[in-house]
Amino acid sequence: GDVNVAQGRYDAALEQFTHAYAIAPTKPDVLWRYGHALWHVGSGVEARRVYESAIKYDRRCVQAYVGLARIALADAQYQSALDHLRIACELEPHAVIHKIELIETLIALKKPEECTALLPQVLKTLPADVAILQRFAVIAIVLGITAEAISALDRALVIDANNADTHCLLGRAYKQSGNGQK
Repeated sequence: GDVNVAQGRYDAALEQFTHAYAIAPTKPDVLWRYGHALWHVGSGVEARRVYESAIKYDRRCVQAYVGLARIALADAQYQSALDHLRIACELEPHAVIHKIELIETLIALKKPEECTALLPQVLKTLPADVAILQRFAVIAIVLGITAEAISALDRALVIDANNADTHCLLGRAYKQSGNGQK
């Protein structure tokens, strides 16, 4: 199932995780993966139920909290998403992606002061991942912290110098910083 998810074949993954669920309906690792596949095939209500079951069996099942947060975000239930993401960040304090999703949710809730407080933690631990660096840069641009956005985007260009999205974001950051000539 995990291979099918990685390759974007969610219907095939769902079939495999449905089988795994039939065998082990109380195993959190099976439940969150099953929920993930359900979510990707458009069964959000069922995915929510499965994620909640995963948490019932293991209160530390980070992926279930993240899954619930993503469902809440898709439904514009930002406070619910925030609550789930806070738990995910507590359980996995070094997972930068959870902190980025938390900050994005705080932005949606119009809580920039909390975002700004979290940014230094994220900035120190940004991985060499173009997508994460781009998401961080968007956050920094929204918060008006263009120097950090430019730094993250420069790192992204070292990884992939031909990434058009990175170049576009970099132009936006330079323009916001008052240096539209770059």
